[in-house]
Amino acid sequence: SSNQTNTTDVFVYNPISRIWNYTGQNVALAESPNNLVITKQGTSLSLKNSLLVVGAPDDNNDVGSIHLWNLSNTNAFNYITTLVGDDYNRASGFGDALSMSGNGLYCVVGGSKDGSVRRGSIWFFKRDGSSWRQMGTKHFPSGLTTLTFFGWTVSMNYDGTVAIAGTTASLFVYIYIRDILNDTWSFSEAITSADIQVNDRFGSIISINSDGTKIAVGGQLHDFGIGFNQGAIWYFTYDGTTWTSAGAVQGTGTNDNDRMTSSIDGSGPLDISGNGSTIAAGSFNHNIFDGGVWIFENGVYQAGPLQGTGTVGAGTGQGFSVALSNDG
Repeated sequence: SSNQTNTTDVFVYNPISRIWNYTGQNVALAESPNNLVITKQGTSLSLKNSLLVVGAPDDNNDVGSIHLWNLSNTNAFNYITTLVGDDYNRASGFGDALSMSGNGLYCVVGGSKDGSVRRGSIWFFKRDGSSWRQMGTKHFPSGLTTLTFFGWTVSMNYDGTVAIAGTTASLFVYIYIRDILNDTWSFSEAITSADIQVNDRFGSIISINSDGTKIAVGGQLHDFGIGFNQGAIWYFTYDGTTWTSAGAVQGTGTNDNDRMTSSIDGSGPLDISGNGSTIAAGSFNHNIFDGGVWIFENGVYQAGPLQGTGTVGAGTGQGFSVALSNDG
């Protein structure tokens, strides 16, 4: 996707040749005459089963929106509808971040500039048959006031029972739980770590696994030793009662100012596998923008920086975005 050209491009995998092929399809709406106005469609996206959700946080006179598409049997995407939270503030950035449940029934949307001086909010939506509806009113932690950008990053588990949201400034990750009987969302708790640093941007990028018991958290400006801004990941696990973490983990070989898990929009260089065992963390800053990716198993460094052939010295920014399969 590209939030500068308002587009999302489609690729299809051929299991025989083991090659990804570009279909030539541009999933985009003409949201302004000749697309002269950048609505930042493509800032965020989530594809689960046959449903695609694309965020456009500067659409609708900067209120923001999300566009829903359906994937046909011929690998063509057909436009379904456009949604906006019904209780937004002006210039809310609705669609800055989004995540859909693996079963395609629930979606959480972040609007990091909503509320008093960019406090931020999140909205929940549910699919009933072929239509979508907003679930209750928007959510935001009561202790947040200004310039926290809550909803900068969001992630939802497979069956839509757990969702998490982060900020750029509060140093917490906020957990929301869906009551299955009443089908309503409510705030559960805020988690943090004792070793976070004031300016390390803990929680500015997050990812939750399929069953909602493992969370990967990034902090791009975390310092290790006498170095600075190497970046870190935290691996949180839930035992049915408490969320715990062993603390910040460094990717071996990260340099000063690598800023591992650095993201310009709350998504991209961090992912956790569906089974919760593997974490991939990228840094497009590594080696002066050559980039690299680090792999962690159960919160322990395993490999990296990984680079594709031809990357070294090319300034390709590899690691700008990463993704893992369900089994890692």
